Amino acid sequence: RIRGAPPLVTLLVQGPVGAWIVGSRADFTQEPREGADWDIAVSPFQWAEAMMGLYPYLQEEGTKIRITRLGNLQVIRLGVVLDIWPADVAELLTRPFVSGAWHPKSGTVLVQGGL
Repeated sequence: RIRGAPPLVTLLVQGPVGAWIVGSRADFTQEPREGADWDIAVSPFQWAEAMMGLYPYLQEEGTKIRITRLGNLQVIRLGVVLDIWPADVAELLTRPFVSGAWHPKSGTVLVQGGL
């Protein structure tokens, strides 16, 4: 699944920040729907480091950035939508709209509600 990921996703999840993929892209029971966005959870302790790493990409022409009503940073670049959350994964999994989380760097998959 990570093989076809956009460079911004790879930077966040495979780089020093080691962010988590949450939402439909972390659900291994089904294929993500065509054009599904990438929901990325970054530890609040690593938020500044993640933003510094993304900064050059965010400056590129055609990149759109906004803060959503839910408080995440939304980046739209080359037709790909990334929703980047400053959140602890354990806390995110307590929300009903987050069913699972995947940490590509370690291969860990967490599912809401346990095994």
